[in-house]
Amino acid sequence: MIINPFIIKVGAETLTGTILDNGNFCAPPRFVFLHGGGDYSIKERIYDFAEPILKKKINILTFDFSGHGESTGEIKESSLKKRVIEAKEVINQFVIESPIILSGASMGGYIALKILKSYNVKTVILFGPALYDAKAYDVRFDQGFTQIIREPESWRNTDVLETLENFEGNLLIVIGEKDEVIPPGVIQLIYTHAKKARKKEIYTIPNCPHKINTWIADYPSELVKLHNKITEYIE
Repeated sequence: MIINPFIIKVGAETLTGTILDNGNFCAPPRFVFLHGGGDYSIKERIYDFAEPILKKKINILTFDFSGHGESTGEIKESSLKKRVIEAKEVINQFVIESPIILSGASMGGYIALKILKSYNVKTVILFGPALYDAKAYDVRFDQGFTQIIREPESWRNTDVLETLENFEGNLLIVIGEKDEVIPPGVIQLIYTHAKKARKKEIYTIPNCPHKINTWIADYPSELVKLHNKITEYIE
């Protein structure tokens, strides 16, 4: 795996990212990964899952949202809306071929669904995806966001269901059996609303918690199985 770093200015922030390739750097990236929202969430979270993608000669684009990794800014000053803007700016700068594969983990899963209608997307791969009340979209993380999302089942008021209903590509949802963060209802809501998906599946990793990548690195047999499943969806 060859790691090609880049820096891009988005608004007041400077974002750091990488394009991963397997000797096929002449090809623009067609797999976009969006990391989650926790302090541990950085662009490198896709590295454990990169092998089956790169083997298919598909280059990967990933970056740190503002407040994460080496990007500027503070997490508390961000919002879902700011992350959508950042994701679109990065994609528009580096992705020049379609269709693309769009992937996201946790909060990044919601961001992926939020921008889905803006691109020609062949496949969506989500890792423990989150959903959020539409009221939380433009609220800074330190100015009422937490209060909104802590309302019981507030995620049912999400604003991405219509987009999901019109999606006609492939959908793979990867979850940990012991995910302590994402309610099962969130996963079912995503799955059931993807009514037009050509192929869709919920893939459950036994005994795995929410932080899939940090856990699965210690379980190589499960990692191989996941690689095989990802390969099925990027054929």
